[in-house]
Amino acid sequence: MGKGKSNETFTHHHENGKSLEVALTRGSGSPTDPWKQPGSNYPSTPGLLAMDDMQKFSHIVPFQNPAEGTPDAGLGAFEYELFKLQQPHDKDVSEQKRQLALSVTRRFFGRMKANFLGFQTVITPSYSHLADFLDCHVNNAGDPFATGSYLSQVKFMERAVLDYFAAVWRAEWPHDVRTQKADNSSKMTLVAAPENPSSYWGFVLSMGCTEGTLYGMWNARDYLSGKIMLMDGHLAGECLLECHTNGYHSNGHSNGNGKAGSYFVNADHERAIVEKLTGTVLRSPTKESRTPICFYSSASHYSIRKAMVILKIKTFHKVATKLNFPAPKGFNAWPTEVPANEDGSINVQSLAVLVEEFAKRGYPALICFNYGSTFKGAYDDVGKAADLLFPIFHRHNLLNRSFYYIDEKGEERLVKRHGFWFHVDGALGAAYMPFLKMAHTHQMLDSDVHIPEFDFGLRGRKTEHYDYSDIEVVNSIAMSGHKWIGCPVPTGVYMTKTKYQIMPREKPSYIHTLDTTLAGSRSGLASAFMWDYFSRHSFDDMMEKAVHCHRMATTLAGKLRALNDLVERRDLHPNLSPPSLWVCHSPLSLAVIFRRPNKAIMQKYVLCGEEDFRHGESRKLTHVYAMEHVTLQLVDRLIHDLSQDGAFDLDA
Repeated sequence: MGKGKSNETFTHHHENGKSLEVALTRGSGSPTDPWKQPGSNYPSTPGLLAMDDMQKFSHIVPFQNPAEGTPDAGLGAFEYELFKLQQPHDKDVSEQKRQLALSVTRRFFGRMKANFLGFQTVITPSYSHLADFLDCHVNNAGDPFATGSYLSQVKFMERAVLDYFAAVWRAEWPHDVRTQKADNSSKMTLVAAPENPSSYWGFVLSMGCTEGTLYGMWNARDYLSGKIMLMDGHLAGECLLECHTNGYHSNGHSNGNGKAGSYFVNADHERAIVEKLTGTVLRSPTKESRTPICFYSSASHYSIRKAMVILKIKTFHKVATKLNFPAPKGFNAWPTEVPANEDGSINVQSLAVLVEEFAKRGYPALICFNYGSTFKGAYDDVGKAADLLFPIFHRHNLLNRSFYYIDEKGEERLVKRHGFWFHVDGALGAAYMPFLKMAHTHQMLDSDVHIPEFDFGLRGRKTEHYDYSDIEVVNSIAMSGHKWIGCPVPTGVYMTKTKYQIMPREKPSYIHTLDTTLAGSRSGLASAFMWDYFSRHSFDDMMEKAVHCHRMATTLAGKLRALNDLVERRDLHPNLSPPSLWVCHSPLSLAVIFRRPNKAIMQKYVLCGEEDFRHGESRKLTHVYAMEHVTLQLVDRLIHDLSQDGAFDLDA
């Protein structure tokens, strides 16, 4: 044994009574040995390998099928052996084995691409002409609108992509770069107040829409809780004061001379200052006024809940149950999420009832809307929600709220903000629907279905009692670039407005740009892929693509309903109980929902499953997404397979 090393023996006991004794080697620079047989309980990937591959490739990957376990367990172990990298006491990976592993992977993708139907992804992107970009590290570190010191980047492409979506999402563009800092300054103060605070700001994501939703909720939390935003910098300098109300305390930085310090204020003092600056008598600020409450529907993506945990944002259900609020009107108890309609869109009437219960108690509202929900592809009507919610916000003084801060000269400054934030999770729909709407305007669509608005052009409406038409409805939008657009890597776009930008915590001298985005290093390839796609596809191309996908979804729904007619008449699958395929398709959705077929069909077409209890019974469902690669021939293959005996035998 080499110097500095020590061995420990660990015995792992199997359920069958056998035991495996392994040595754990620790020491200076020594890799550890496995604590159990590696790969013995790893899952197998459906369709990657077949049982006869174990024999066929045995001359390259010597392998003995474990005596116990299912055939899948054997495939999982063999899969591990084929793809494992060099481990302690092993030889390095041979070129023959490496090439076999790559060949098996290519075969796998070839089979999968031929039948891929179940997810919001274009599975056949075409970007091989950008292969030379893979021979360079491309990193868009820092703010998209500041070049910085790291020059192996394509921010010039990123800015073009952002301008493209700003126009499509009816934002005010270009971004007002007066908010950027002078290159020779490390201070956080603004160079100048923006000429147009409503101009957009955003960045291309390195993950999917989850990153955009996480950032949007962070953005909303800071805005609604009264934290200093970037726009306040020309007033507050380095001040990061967060006021304390009714003993509720958060830290601040200002002692009147521009240097870091502490400033504490009580509720009466704060109210007196706000009344002096506004000339309006206000009720005492409370901790509720700085506690955003999140509302999202039962059809929302799981990333919403994950983001709330990361950011410690409170949900209406948790707060209401913890504080024993009475059940809201029309509910026997507090729901865990805002109810969704049959088509998967948020029930705006229920949303309004739930929001008012918190608005009347002074809580600001963070509302996450879906524009293309994950399973049913539904589109929340953001405009209709605003019509119901704005009078509620008005009634409870949440349309406009006042905060004050101490600037670097020690003077009191007033900032006005809304008491709500509307975030749109447009992972699929924010890329697809603008072009379907363009197509509708150009009379390229057969149907005349209402297309709900969701973007930055949306404004409140004038009512009999109040004019809300000058109030901007949407605060932030996130979109996935690997879904309808078809980028080969997870990516997307996050966009808000300059006036809502988070105050960055620092300006790292290492990259010489403000740290305004979520990640430090950001994928430059993602921006290059999206720029390339839109440079090759005109608005006309995008409209034609949108119409094709819309018609394919309608065609698929029609074929499934025809199949369902046979089932209901007992002419097909007579033993199916109840005799229905539960076909569901909303007019604008690219998703068509139906009864879940057997495992073989699910795997062949890469379908996903969901269980619905809405109708007083458990319905096991799946869906098909009519993405760009879906053809009539592929749809007909699916219909043929669903027509065969045993197609819906879930025990098969």
